[in-house]
Amino acid sequence: MTPLADKQRARVSLGDAQAEVELGRLTDWIKLTFHAAPLVNVTCLTRLQLLECGEHVSLYLTPLNFDPKPAMRSRTLVLRTYWPRRSPVCHAGPAEDTWASTRA
Repeated sequence: MTPLADKQRARVSLGDAQAEVELGRLTDWIKLTFHAAPLVNVTCLTRLQLLECGEHVSLYLTPLNFDPKPAMRSRTLVLRTYWPRRSPVCHAGPAEDTWASTRA
């Protein structure tokens, strides 16, 4: 992670993914790929939020969510058309743990 000169933003690299995070704002969904076993990779989605960027730097990473797109290949047409209209991670509850990001 590299804080930028204005101390309101930072540039973050996670594996092959790169993102610019702003103080107090969640990024768009970032795709991360993990090697799970020989010939098996797992793709997850997450978001980042810069909590402080001054003398100390704090970064919040939302819980990892499995990327639903690989699983959608074998699903019905209804699910394949419904899911993209929603967020990449579609579920009934809040998209991420907000308690940890509000703790200073």
